[in-house]
Amino acid sequence: MRFLKEGGEMAFTNYAAHWDGMASTNSVHTYLALLLIKIVSINAQDEEVVVFVEVVKKFMNGQLGPPKLNMEMDEEEILTLAHSTDNLLATFCFLSLFYEYDPNYQPLVMAYSRFREYFELLKNRFLEYRNADISFYCNEVPRILNKSYYDESGIGFLVHQLLAERFSYSLQWENMPTRNMCASLSDLYIRNLLFRADYSSNVLSIVFDFLDSLSLTKDMVLVLLHIIRQYITICPFPGDPIVSEIVPKIRKFYMWPRPVCDYARDLSLLLEMEIKYPGFSLQKSIFNNCPQLLPNESFTGMENKIHLLVDRHCIGNSIFQQLLKAYEPYKPTEIDMKLKILHSILSSYGFRNDQLLEYLLVEDVTKYYDEVIILLESAKLQNETILDIEQDIQKIAEKMKESRSNTKVYEKSIGPARPPPMEMEIHWIDSDIPPGGLLDNFGTKYNYPSTETYRVLNRVCSEYLEISENSARKPVIKIGVVGGNGCMHSIALSYVSLRHEVPELVQKLDIRFYPIPCEQNDMAVFLSVNDRLYGRYIYCLTRSIFSIQPGCRTGSSGTNTEPKEDSTTNTTNSYFYDTAPTPGNLFRIAIENYFREARWQMSCMIYQCQCWPASGDDSNLITIPFCLRAEIGVKPFIASYVKNNYLDLPHNATVEEISALRRDFKFIPVQLSVRFMSMSATGEQLQGRKPEKQFYKSVCISNVPCYSDEGTLSHPSRNWLEMHNQVDREKQKPRSYHVNNIEIEAGEKTRNFDVLLDGKVYGPFSKIKIIQAGIHDNNYSLPIMSYLPIELPNSLN
Repeated sequence: MRFLKEGGEMAFTNYAAHWDGMASTNSVHTYLALLLIKIVSINAQDEEVVVFVEVVKKFMNGQLGPPKLNMEMDEEEILTLAHSTDNLLATFCFLSLFYEYDPNYQPLVMAYSRFREYFELLKNRFLEYRNADISFYCNEVPRILNKSYYDESGIGFLVHQLLAERFSYSLQWENMPTRNMCASLSDLYIRNLLFRADYSSNVLSIVFDFLDSLSLTKDMVLVLLHIIRQYITICPFPGDPIVSEIVPKIRKFYMWPRPVCDYARDLSLLLEMEIKYPGFSLQKSIFNNCPQLLPNESFTGMENKIHLLVDRHCIGNSIFQQLLKAYEPYKPTEIDMKLKILHSILSSYGFRNDQLLEYLLVEDVTKYYDEVIILLESAKLQNETILDIEQDIQKIAEKMKESRSNTKVYEKSIGPARPPPMEMEIHWIDSDIPPGGLLDNFGTKYNYPSTETYRVLNRVCSEYLEISENSARKPVIKIGVVGGNGCMHSIALSYVSLRHEVPELVQKLDIRFYPIPCEQNDMAVFLSVNDRLYGRYIYCLTRSIFSIQPGCRTGSSGTNTEPKEDSTTNTTNSYFYDTAPTPGNLFRIAIENYFREARWQMSCMIYQCQCWPASGDDSNLITIPFCLRAEIGVKPFIASYVKNNYLDLPHNATVEEISALRRDFKFIPVQLSVRFMSMSATGEQLQGRKPEKQFYKSVCISNVPCYSDEGTLSHPSRNWLEMHNQVDREKQKPRSYHVNNIEIEAGEKTRNFDVLLDGKVYGPFSKIKIIQAGIHDNNYSLPIMSYLPIELPNSLN
């Protein structure tokens, strides 16, 4: 009982051993039965039962008490219970999708039968939006236990879930519905089927059926086209008949509105190359990250490297680290990669290479590999036909047969080519700016905080700047932003400082940022709403992987020291994609896929808040860049009170919650004079507004929308902010404006105020001024990567 009641965490060594043991079918169906028992038992009233064996007996005999009543628990207990149930259901879905088991195992059948009996009583346990989750599982558990997800109807159901689900700005990290978490696992399962020749054709058949539907929306088409792109990119030898069948299916989308037509045409070009040069897409994917595999190609050695900037204050940082290091992937040698690429190329052109490649000496592998690659590159330049290429490859294959040795050089069978695992480097950053921290003008008239994040970012970029001096192309820096709103804030602040310090930065380097949430992250929610694939493959999947029981025990979070590393690492000699589908392995694959497949870039505008201290000493002006939002009023007042009184409360605590704990707490609306430049939706300046001196409950200036925004929503790629004002009048609704160049000054009765920038509280200040960050007419923006193009809503076009 205690195992799951405390969160289902294990020490690192035991965690790895547990998931290794899941290779046994008996272990899986036993664990599935125990999960169903646990879901019911934690909602029952048998508080005196603490031994799990006794719980199992009572469950099987139908002797567990009725569900606890909501009226008997406070709100925190209800949410804790709901989260625990979510975690168990997500674990159930994960195991049933990725592991083999016996659906007729009698204890599992009995456990499910009891679970169904308890369901009608369980429904009352959850908030209204959670009822659908329990209904979903009671309807789908039989399908899962019968393992029907392998057939076309099962795959069709999973693809339909991917198309039907939409995200909204109400999507919250802590309160994510079970349906969203488990649907993300289903998406990962579909992708894994594309690697398997015996099931990939079933997936494509379902996708073709959906593409022929008359009720498709723009989002649905983009998702289906991306599945096709995944198939073409990761399949070692898709075969000409299948590829040729795809082309007419997507041609009809050429006339659809953007971005569908752009994506369809881009995919068509890829398919044309695939038809002319089988295996082109996979080879391109591999060579982009491993240019050293191309003969006579210059490379830096950094192309397959990603940098993960992890916020040490983020509540999920340790889980993130432990998942990545739980299973160290096998890293193939250069000869391994060349053999696999040769195998895929020969197979793509219809040549059997059994008993051939395994007998080649190392020097012969390199020799014939170079010949084949140079042949294909030359054929592309000269636009040769596939027949010409087949004849040339036939000649090389004959020479390979003549030079093979009499004994096997490679004992393992040579499988198809796949991209090698990426090299991940973790950098720990501090998203907090210590009081009285160092300031630097970085060659400008502004004083910016000098942060640890800036020093890390500067160190990473400096390494690539040195490489760029001898490189014909811009080196690409792929940076994962791992954390929440505070981490995004720290990155924006540091990026502005770096742009000032190194003006030629963007001319010499191609910097790309990849948000990976480990707690509430408004930028990740924005991407999820506008890029459904990001929502499934990154936002919801990360949350669901974090929820799987048992998890790996982590150190304390929210400290100023980075989590301690365990010297033990579970290494494997299996190829990266062929290892056991453990949470850590699947999570690593999902993260790498994001860095490989996110091809679309959105420019998120950065703004800076120039702050006048309440002391009136203008020599201590400080300028703080931000990228999400700036807030004045009740939220920064709460944040400052919680921080100064060391209260253990969430970031979104309400006035009522704090008032119930502290009698001395009282929020007083702030008197402010607000001046701003009005903007049109297309970014044209209209006219300035006269200062409005009033008492405000809140002033929210938003660059990235969140769940609490009303009216017109902001868009981070536009050169204006959306300002929502709530004055101190009960009946007056909040007003919103498109704005830029905002000045806010404290009135005589307020004198000073705090400001919340991207969730970080600063102050007190007597005045602030918000403008776009940049120098001269060069405005700074964060290049944020997504799977699908992020388009503007019609109201902003």
